[in-house]
Amino acid sequence: MIKIVYITGRGHSGSTVFDALLGNAKAIESVGEFVSGVGKYRTEVCSCGSPMFNCPFWANVINNYKHDYKSFFLQTKQQAHVKKFLSVLFFKHKQNQLIKDTLEFFNSIAEVNNASIVVDSSKEPTRALMLSRSSDVQIVHLVRNPERVIASTYYRIEKGNKVQFLRKKFSINNPVAKFLFLTNLSISWSVGSLLVEIVKMVSKNKVITVKYEDIITNPKGVLKTLESHIGIPLEDLKTMIDKNDSLLVGHNIGGNHFRHDKKFVLDKSKTSHRKLSLFWKVGSISLNFPMMLYYGYNPFSKNG
Repeated sequence: MIKIVYITGRGHSGSTVFDALLGNAKAIESVGEFVSGVGKYRTEVCSCGSPMFNCPFWANVINNYKHDYKSFFLQTKQQAHVKKFLSVLFFKHKQNQLIKDTLEFFNSIAEVNNASIVVDSSKEPTRALMLSRSSDVQIVHLVRNPERVIASTYYRIEKGNKVQFLRKKFSINNPVAKFLFLTNLSISWSVGSLLVEIVKMVSKNKVITVKYEDIITNPKGVLKTLESHIGIPLEDLKTMIDKNDSLLVGHNIGGNHFRHDKKFVLDKSKTSHRKLSLFWKVGSISLNFPMMLYYGYNPFSKNG
């Protein structure tokens, strides 16, 4: 039986980068934001550039799966929604079959490339709670300074791109809508983090916390911590980082546009290259001050 590493956290936390990074280890197959990808499987495009069902990798995975993949995809999408969190928390037995189906499907993923670990970076805390009940799953809570999360979204709004909240995409066309959206997003950083803390409490030693900033500035240190958590050496990936090799993006679905770049290098400037105005900086700190301190972010430091 393979292991699953599930990355949970907030949007714009760098999960696509972290997922793709881990996928360069020989033992690991990364799949991106699985829930988002299979939730729109009819139109989803793999990071290789092919529609999901025309991609040889995903076609093989689905052919290897012995059950109704359409039903599995639908149940996966529905279960992971945040509105299901309390139901998953208090009615454990209702998720038993979906956990079993998830393990079987992810075994199909692993078989295609002879991997022993599959990484899913869907981020949904509800899915983290469900998967934490399997002995074959380890969870990574990916945290990023909320100022950078808000800055990333603000940048998209300024470019005229649609933004997503609670699985719905919005066009922000006026200052009032921008204010309301970014305020809700700021609040959701702490709320979502609190949900993950509940997962940590009920799952005991299943969850480790990793900062995005550490992935960029000290990737080998993060990998060393992860090795202990999942019990598999990642020396080959550490060597690639030492050599500053270009890293490849695997057959990822879901996630942001970064996954279509196909190659990337870890860039230290990506920790803080988008700045917030003083107004939004103060607002972000005001709304998230307790949780920022909890995760070790200094709101008054230029580097967080």
